[in-house]
Amino acid sequence: MASKQGGNGRGRGRFRKQNRSGYHSPKEKGTKSTEQLDETSPVIQAFRIFQRELDSRNDRNERIVKLSRDITIESKRIIFLLQRCAGSEEKEDVLSEAAGKFKELYRTKFYPLALELDGQDPYQYLRAYSAGLQEYIEAVTFYHYLLDDNLMRLNKIQADLTFNRKAQETKAGNQEKITECVQSTPAAASDGAVPSPKNEQDTSSPVNNETEPCGVVTVPIPPSEYMLGIADFTGELMRMAINSVGAGDLESPALVLNLLRIIHTAFTNFSNIPRELRQKSKVLSQSLQKVERACYTLRVRGSEIPKHMLADVFSSAGSMPMDSFINHELEEQYSI
Repeated sequence: MASKQGGNGRGRGRFRKQNRSGYHSPKEKGTKSTEQLDETSPVIQAFRIFQRELDSRNDRNERIVKLSRDITIESKRIIFLLQRCAGSEEKEDVLSEAAGKFKELYRTKFYPLALELDGQDPYQYLRAYSAGLQEYIEAVTFYHYLLDDNLMRLNKIQADLTFNRKAQETKAGNQEKITECVQSTPAAASDGAVPSPKNEQDTSSPVNNETEPCGVVTVPIPPSEYMLGIADFTGELMRMAINSVGAGDLESPALVLNLLRIIHTAFTNFSNIPRELRQKSKVLSQSLQKVERACYTLRVRGSEIPKHMLADVFSSAGSMPMDSFINHELEEQYSI
């Protein structure tokens, strides 16, 4: 058997050691293919451009995600701060402190985010900063409700996220990079008036597509993100209503109930809504029911329960039935 396969008795071993015709190891193949690339080829040059563009988008997306994470954290801290206003005598001090935190948030987080989105398609990066934007909308609407008992509109929130590039660069101490700008149309913004540039010049933009230093940059807010933020805001209203009762404020739940019913009615008018908005609408309904039960308990059993025990009663009132007759009675008693 060995003689048929060769004198050395190794069979096909010699064939395995030989290099087959046309076969190269991956290392040799990669080296030769790299050496054979023609960098002057239009195809190679086009793919080099695609490579730089994709790398730039990925890097920008990572920076936006980090900014969104920081915005989420700071917005949550502001919300926790604002919850101290329930039944507190230091409401003005709390609101003043929250206003200072918002200004710092605009300067350190939202303005860099606006620069990242300048000249880009905002919907391409919406998923990267959606969480931070919704949390901010929740915080700022909660702040303005405590300030003037009104729901903050989308155009006002958008104005707060519109920045004058000249003013921001001046605050940062980069006056040498600023050209002369003329304020023509003032608008409400976080840093005061937002001017319109007098002359628009075509300048070569770097990889991050930043425009000229004189102008306006903004963080776009889609209406869907505004609705999602308002849905989260209703949860903070519910917590404030319950906490205010525990602090001895028996009027706030009725006022909160009025606003919650208005928002709930507006949300129920929509059909074929996205999954995320549908889930938050369910949470909105649950928050409304909790406040209704709180108002019902205040009306029926408020006179027989000490004020310091009302908050404990609300925690066990989740199974209390609420029918349309009771809702109608509440509406008449509280004139809502």
